[in-house]
Amino acid sequence: MQCLLTLIAKYFEMKGQFGVIQKSASADFVLVEGNPLENLSNLRKVNGVMVRGKWLPKEKLQGELRRRI
Repeated sequence: MQCLLTLIAKYFEMKGQFGVIQKSASADFVLVEGNPLENLSNLRKVNGVMVRGKWLPKEKLQGELRRRI
């Protein structure tokens, strides 16, 4: 996964701004339960999402989905 993120950053000519874990880097990611490399169904077990540096827990995401449907 790290390789993929670094390649994407390089492609968009934004190396060092994302694809790394460091202060001032973009922090958008999905936290899942379990290792998706061992079992792809773990991608369905979302615990939360980090968007633009703000943590959105699973409960908040589910509430937003219910509100919009």
